[in-house]
Amino acid sequence: MRSGIYRTQHALTAAVIAMAVIAPLVIADAYIHRLMATVVLAAVLAVSMNLVLGYGGLLALGHAGFYGIGAYTAALLSLHLGAPFLVTALAAAAAAALVAWLVARPILHLRGHYFAMAMLAIGEIVVQVAYNWDSVTRGASGLPGISQPDLIVWTAVTHRDNYYLALVLLLVAMLAVRRFVASPLGLGLIAARDDDQGAASVGIGVAQTRTLALALAAGIAGVAGALYAHYITFVSVEPFQLEQTIALLAMVAVGGMGTTWGPVVGAALLTLLPEVLRDFAELRMVIYGALLMLVVWLRPQGLLGRGPSRWGLKLPGRTRPEPSAASDAPALASVVAAPVSGPALDGAATEAATATDVAPARAAPTVLTVPEPAPTGVPLLRVEHLTKDFAGLRAVSDVSLEVAPGEIVGLIGPNGAGKSTIINLISGAHRPTSGRIWFNGQDITNSETSRVARAGLVRTFQHIRLFRSLTVRQNVEAAYQVRLGLSLLSVMTRSRRYREAMEEMRVAVDEALALFGLEGVQHQLAGTLSYGDQRRVEIVRALVTQPRLLLLDEPAAGMNEAESAELAQFLREIRQRHSLSIILVEHHLDVVMEVCDRLIVLDHGTVIASGRPDEVVRHPEVLRAYLGGSA
Repeated sequence: MRSGIYRTQHALTAAVIAMAVIAPLVIADAYIHRLMATVVLAAVLAVSMNLVLGYGGLLALGHAGFYGIGAYTAALLSLHLGAPFLVTALAAAAAAALVAWLVARPILHLRGHYFAMAMLAIGEIVVQVAYNWDSVTRGASGLPGISQPDLIVWTAVTHRDNYYLALVLLLVAMLAVRRFVASPLGLGLIAARDDDQGAASVGIGVAQTRTLALALAAGIAGVAGALYAHYITFVSVEPFQLEQTIALLAMVAVGGMGTTWGPVVGAALLTLLPEVLRDFAELRMVIYGALLMLVVWLRPQGLLGRGPSRWGLKLPGRTRPEPSAASDAPALASVVAAPVSGPALDGAATEAATATDVAPARAAPTVLTVPEPAPTGVPLLRVEHLTKDFAGLRAVSDVSLEVAPGEIVGLIGPNGAGKSTIINLISGAHRPTSGRIWFNGQDITNSETSRVARAGLVRTFQHIRLFRSLTVRQNVEAAYQVRLGLSLLSVMTRSRRYREAMEEMRVAVDEALALFGLEGVQHQLAGTLSYGDQRRVEIVRALVTQPRLLLLDEPAAGMNEAESAELAQFLREIRQRHSLSIILVEHHLDVVMEVCDRLIVLDHGTVIASGRPDEVVRHPEVLRAYLGGSA
């Protein structure tokens, strides 16, 4: 059934492209050609913005600034060096991508409206530089006399010529975005959008992945700016101001965030609608706004977004077997409020699940191989005098502990004892006030969570943090892809290295899902599973990273007695098969007593007892502080 849907999609895509190619040959009106070129150029910008907004969940309000950087770069090279369009376009893409890469690193730690305001400021800086640097940009007067787009053997002179050039750019941009999103890099981007802490916990470099996406989107916008400059043969600051970004935002939201064709439909609608309403004179903008409000109200997920419309209205051709409607794209307001949530993968999906044109794979390493042992006599984990203060409250005080290779250590204590804080400190989620953390002989104090995970120390969470817009399989793939080390170039070219890596991931993920009995639910959205199965997915997702030490934060929380017993059996199997070290934070003492070699008991942030489980449960301080007994 899925292959039939994909064939239908491909046929519809081919038909749309054919109509786009034929239409200017049938319609001889130069004004219509100019309007069509404007629509396609806007669609290129909307497609690029959709990468960071729809798939990345980042409200990049400075996107028009990258468009302007590309336009001014192309204009200056054309005017001063006589550079042809191909050269100026490449330079424009490089300049916009470089600026995006430079500004991304210091602002990507911001969230929600703080990130949006930072990007807004960057866009405004571009506008002010262009407006005030008179000696270079000629300020408000602009730069006239730019050459028309020339491609060595052909020059785009007419509106129809420029339309075809813009159409080629649109198709290339859509292909680039599709290939990125449908690759392991795209899985990492969407995982970071769904839950950035969960993504970092399995080794995904959240900042690096978002920087790459932002640079790619900026590069596409830069090329669009170069084409605009050569097409109009004049550049001034007006088209690159905030109004352009707001228009692009509306195009993506109305068409459908996180969809392949949504931004194109949104660009066509919002560009053509004012022209259609031109005969209504003063009322045309009122009607325009009212129609937009109606579309957003009836289809808050966008015209091509998945899920039912208000009142149960449903557009044809939007039914897919998976992901299900539970992964609908959110309204724009939810992206502003929480940019790490958003729509699921579009129909492009993950190529790992459907690719058949793969090269002969490398010998794929077993997904759950036994990790390399630590040096003899050296603890795998050593924590020395760890202390953490929160605004005057000491949550952890002078805690020291060790975990040997292959050992399961239980960390128990009453609520508020500091157990989860210690897990957060060890995994890099928090930075200690004082003390040191050593893992496998290396000092990892103050290291980022993703770097700690890539070193082999992986955690789960007290409150399950799955990537809920992704399927079970995609959750596991998102963690596994960290091991592949794919470059953007290999993703774009679909090189032999890329195809081998995809086959390796397919085999490894199949093995992991089968090993833990999840193959039957692999295409279900992770958030739709039972609580116990979600816990299982979270643990399997951690295991495919090949950790040496697994930190489990209350994995039995919310489980009934049968599920707790199943979890205990699950942990025993993990230990037996993979010789992992585990730190288990848990309130279910039956689970702790059954699987742990040693217990460490905390109370008010300090260690009050440590030893074998049968010894610790009889310790006077433990009876007083934790078990409710008396010394």
